[in-house]
Amino acid sequence: MEWYEISGIVLLSSFKYIFGVGMAMFAFANDPVKGFLFTTLGGVLGVTAWIFWGEMLLLGWNKLQKWFSVKFLPDMSDKLKSGSKKQRKFTWQNRFIVKVKMSGGLSVIALLGPVLISLPVACLLLIGFGLDRRSAWKMMVISVLCWGVLIFGLVGFFKINISQYFEHIL
Repeated sequence: MEWYEISGIVLLSSFKYIFGVGMAMFAFANDPVKGFLFTTLGGVLGVTAWIFWGEMLLLGWNKLQKWFSVKFLPDMSDKLKSGSKKQRKFTWQNRFIVKVKMSGGLSVIALLGPVLISLPVACLLLIGFGLDRRSAWKMMVISVLCWGVLIFGLVGFFKINISQYFEHIL
């Protein structure tokens, strides 16, 4: 296995964990421990990057929106410059956020994030819903570890070789 194949698995796992797992199962057909190590490394690196640096991405996006509104929508920019704060309304979005928080939705997002939605989306959702970065990081790392142990544990226990199923295609 070459370094660029391993780095591809790590990089893919840092964005869409389950695709990295599939690639690792194919590449490390006879060694699920290596697959677990490289996909978990990619998942943890991705979670760390998105939790701690993803907030800068959101801040940059907000600045870009402000600049766009000042440059191209002068009527809206006057409202932004004046800084007049309106009384907050309890909208359906706020109700949804409260409902998700109260029903344990943050832990569900963290649990299903690596498999169903991508790591960046799950991390930014957790931060966007108001969870502090350290707690979000812990939840996501535990989730990545659990999914890795579950998937590669089953692969190792049942001696699943995914490449044999694709031999006729390749």
